[in-house]
Amino acid sequence: MDETTGRPLPGQGYGKLLMGGNHAPLEGGYVLYHPQSKFYYLFVSFGGLGAASGYNMRVARSRQPDGPYLDSEGTDMVSVKADPTKPLFDDRSIEPYGVKLMGNFLFERKLGEAGTGMGTGYVSPGHNSAYYDPATGRQFLIFHTRFPGQGEGHQIRVHQMFLNDEGWPVVAPSRYAGETIGAIREEVGGAYKYINHGKAISALINTSKPIRLERDGSISGTARGNWKRTGSNGIVLTIDGQSYSGVLARGWEPQSGSYVLTFSALSKAGVAIWGRKMPDKTGAQVVADVKRALDLENTGNSIITNLTLPTEGTQGSRITWTSSNPRVISAAGVVTRPQAGAGNAEAVLTATITHGVATATKTFRLTVKEKSPGGLVAHYAFEGNLNDSIGRLGIGKVTGNRIDRSGGAIRFARGVRGEAALFDGSSGIVLPQGLIAGEEYSVALWVKPAQLTDFTTVFFGARDRDNWVTLMPRGHGVSNHDTMLWAGRATFFDASAGMKIASGEWTHLAFTVQNGSIAVYVNGKQRFKGTGFPGVFTTTTGTFGLGVNWWDAPYKGLMDEVRVYESAITAEEIAALSRHTP
Repeated sequence: MDETTGRPLPGQGYGKLLMGGNHAPLEGGYVLYHPQSKFYYLFVSFGGLGAASGYNMRVARSRQPDGPYLDSEGTDMVSVKADPTKPLFDDRSIEPYGVKLMGNFLFERKLGEAGTGMGTGYVSPGHNSAYYDPATGRQFLIFHTRFPGQGEGHQIRVHQMFLNDEGWPVVAPSRYAGETIGAIREEVGGAYKYINHGKAISALINTSKPIRLERDGSISGTARGNWKRTGSNGIVLTIDGQSYSGVLARGWEPQSGSYVLTFSALSKAGVAIWGRKMPDKTGAQVVADVKRALDLENTGNSIITNLTLPTEGTQGSRITWTSSNPRVISAAGVVTRPQAGAGNAEAVLTATITHGVATATKTFRLTVKEKSPGGLVAHYAFEGNLNDSIGRLGIGKVTGNRIDRSGGAIRFARGVRGEAALFDGSSGIVLPQGLIAGEEYSVALWVKPAQLTDFTTVFFGARDRDNWVTLMPRGHGVSNHDTMLWAGRATFFDASAGMKIASGEWTHLAFTVQNGSIAVYVNGKQRFKGTGFPGVFTTTTGTFGLGVNWWDAPYKGLMDEVRVYESAITAEEIAALSRHTP
């Protein structure tokens, strides 16, 4: 480097090749020297960095900073290249190589365990740097990551690393929270949540499974083998014939808000395994915890959609179900609603919880709501007011620049038919609670945007902040900012129209949902059709709005003839609604 300019000196070419070639999907190299092992460690991220691309962190090592860098099986990483006969960025060509330190994972929170939500884990962690602190001898892995069920949003995380007996860095299963490594004097045996990171470059999330490190040195549960301690904090585990050399350390467990014993280990094949110890409990205590936590969404309300009946609890406990009226609710949670006019129906579901010889039961008395007659639920024509013109539902209410804020003002101007609602870019309309309930519905409306901004909604509905549907004239960047219907649940669902509506012009938008099938229409023409659309409106207490949601810039422009149906109306019906030319 030129010491004055900081630029490379001429005539050097591209430097020395350490790894990669033929458009192999790997990037973000970072070299760290460790004075204890006297190795240079080359960290690299494999795969694409998107949430669905299987980004993961790997390492190789060398006695010299410029290589050769070898993985744990002795492969010189300079030979790790994509197969030139395959399409560009071929994951399969490179995934067998390098020591995989971390990929997608989830320490899943099961029924009967402390905390909330699905648990803790990462999606596509990578593009790391690393740091060795000479004052303390600690080493750290610093990287960005996405999270299960949260799309492309990402944050920085820091985990401590330790050297195993083979001189390879193993990563602490928990983010750094000030823990120190030292002699482990507590009982190591017991129940653990176990994760095997494998070697694959995959969008699949490696979810924790229950195992036990038995006091006699055997391993039972979802993995079989044996284990032994080495030194003051080392551990060797043999699982399915593979030996893993690792380190025991206490780490922060966010669900319980406490430090727990963990292990992190690597095999000769470069596969990382993790364990996080669970509280020691008897079978009776486990069953009691699961029974206490077991609940069913919609209990006490009228059931309108299939139920998700949990079958597992903490520490490998099992839950089985029976129904007093399987024609209405089956033991698998399948709901068959009575026909319109037949009246509601009832069923009692009984859960039997077992762990070893311990057992307990819990019952739920549920009401299944009869089907609605179908057809039009609400029609907001905006003829100088926010009334539902068919009189089935209540009046819409003006809100501020978010669906849950006060203030705002809605005026009226010339519309498609008569008058239309005029949104000023800082106001919205909240529609009656429970406007849509179930997995069959349709929405149709006219819009004339004064401006188009990313994520701005014209129609929004949500069960809660994690389960929602939004119709956007201008979508997000992944969809090329096309007009789209977007849904969020465990994962995002993009229903892009493949085109952009114009500002300053009237456009008719509509979508239909029928038991997971989705269709989106623009000016009466179907622009998207798909399956797997999430069932968001599983309660009768959903939140609905026009022009606003909880997060994004409000809609600015005109809106008219908002219609909501309790069924998936036909393409011909939508075409008829769109034929009026403003």
